[in-house]
Amino acid sequence: MNYKSKLVFTAITVVALGGSISAALAVGPGGSTNIVRGSQNGHAYLNGGINQEQATEMLQRIKPYDLRLTFQQGKDNSDAAGVDLRIVDTEGSEVFSLTGAGPLTGVDLPPGNYRIIAGLDGVKQRTEFVAVKPGKPVHLRLHWPKREGEAEGGLRG
Repeated sequence: MNYKSKLVFTAITVVALGGSISAALAVGPGGSTNIVRGSQNGHAYLNGGINQEQATEMLQRIKPYDLRLTFQQGKDNSDAAGVDLRIVDTEGSEVFSLTGAGPLTGVDLPPGNYRIIAGLDGVKQRTEFVAVKPGKPVHLRLHWPKREGEAEGGLRG
């Protein structure tokens, strides 16, 4: 399958899944096709970084995002992907959610206070509070113990 076919397949899959995702596409030529850009409820996002090449690219592309999340696990801080991510405002309304987030995720949010709720393996949940201020990106690292039955070591290769 060539690049354009993969991109069309990805877009069709996203549309078929429905939900509140208004757009999602893989990063263009020269970028990794596993880094996903999208928009949900009016909030642009970027997600990926599963290997060293993607992680390097993500660290460059994530700079404009107000909230920058890193998901890690285990004693060696290996990358954690497949995170269920929810962002809730001060009134308790969900403003953003993403299934399969990580290891790096950037989200554009307006200034305000938010609760970040992230789960790994369906049971290990982390909750943090952040204040997004104009021109001051928030960097948040969420860490879990290693997954049961998994040897220490990262997802990056």
